Amino acid sequence: MSKLTIDMLKQIGEYDANISKFQRMFGGKEMEVNFKNILKASRKGLDMEWVASHFIDIFNKESSLALPGIAFLYAKENGPDDETRLASCKDPIYALLYAKEVDRCVKEETKEAACLDWVAKYGYDIFEESIKK
Repeated sequence: MSKLTIDMLKQIGEYDANISKFQRMFGGKEMEVNFKNILKASRKGLDMEWVASHFIDIFNKESSLALPGIAFLYAKENGPDDETRLASCKDPIYALLYAKEVDRCVKEETKEAACLDWVAKYGYDIFEESIKK
């Protein structure tokens, strides 16, 4: 699993006020990058998009495609494309979020993926109806 480190953040010129929060939260100079830790960071006061964007800045797009949540955040920041859409569609909730927040329209891939989970399907149906109006 990839790790995000203080040294990596310094190298890209991102040593700011969030770093001390990061160090307190993860007890040192590095954290394993996974969606659980990104959520933990968000709950403890670090902006989730800040952590995710630093992960994406340091590691290439291809490695971010392994996690649907990270692929969704990448696309939210950089715009839609087929690769991030397909990666986000590995999880029905991220398929719904991708359609609503990145594509801002109904696409066959996101609809099919969202329909695999009843909660995501219901949300997608509501979204689809809202854009018809």
